[in-house]
Amino acid sequence: MALISSYPDYTPVNDLDRWIGTNSTNGSTRNFTAQQIADYLNLRAKIMVGGQMTYKFTINDQANAAVGDMFFAGGGGNGTLFQDITTFRISSTDRSDEIVTQFFQYLIGSNILIGEGDAISNFGHYTLDTLTLAQAGFYNVGVTFLGGNGSLTTDKLYTIIQFDTDSTGDKTEIVTFNNTNVVNVTHTLNKYPSVTVVTTANDIIYGEVQYLTTSTLTITFTNANSGKIYLN
Repeated sequence: MALISSYPDYTPVNDLDRWIGTNSTNGSTRNFTAQQIADYLNLRAKIMVGGQMTYKFTINDQANAAVGDMFFAGGGGNGTLFQDITTFRISSTDRSDEIVTQFFQYLIGSNILIGEGDAISNFGHYTLDTLTLAQAGFYNVGVTFLGGNGSLTTDKLYTIIQFDTDSTGDKTEIVTFNNTNVVNVTHTLNKYPSVTVVTTANDIIYGEVQYLTTSTLTITFTNANSGKIYLN
């Protein structure tokens, strides 16, 4: 085999690029793609971020759930909107094999963000209300929806982090509108905020935003819509 320095450098790395490695079980040589390595790191939560817990959403019920799963007590739930979630069940151990119960208990009364690992726009923002033991190794989580977009997808990985907004940090305000193409908004952010509009079908749409003052603005759409406006 030629010296490694004799091979040309190549960037960027692509999903199907390959490395040669050794099977730890029998010592055989095999190759791995960049995508396979990324999938392994994501699945096992090997890249750690403090205060972040990673779970796989599954449609299994309690009898078939595994360590690192989040699910509904009776199973099912693929496509459930984040806005419709009021309770779910989790393993006391997340995908990185860390026991997270004490940290979850500490977060009761705080806000949390549940986000899809590879799709940042699919998320739910909640107040964590309750954490109660369902059976050995699994807990019921009770939440109140604050905002978000999208829905749960079977076998996707989701991260759960603390996500509070208070007077010392950046605030978010939500305005609901119904069947109109012009929305007049008054807010308390005391600035020209960023604006995100989500319809009742959970689609992001765009309108013409006119800032009138640091506390008022108008959004004009091409057609009448209904949904929520997120100001940040």
